[in-house]
Amino acid sequence: MKAYEAIELLQGPLQKLHDAGIKAVDYKLVDLYKEYSRLKGDGLKICYIVAHLSAEYRMSERSVYSTIKKLEQDIY
Repeated sequence: MKAYEAIELLQGPLQKLHDAGIKAVDYKLVDLYKEYSRLKGDGLKICYIVAHLSAEYRMSERSVYSTIKKLEQDIY
């Protein structure tokens, strides 16, 4: 399969993601969000969770907050 064929096949979903401000590379952040959801479900405070994820994923706390906000948004 050629790159253009894959893009053509997924053109609709890719357009929705683009319109929502989600980049293709954001797939790498899914594991971060899953861990955030698990820790939040365990009853931990969000500021502790963000500090933990910041250290684990080697990114700033601000980036973790932004990632969570981005991945929690509804896409229509």
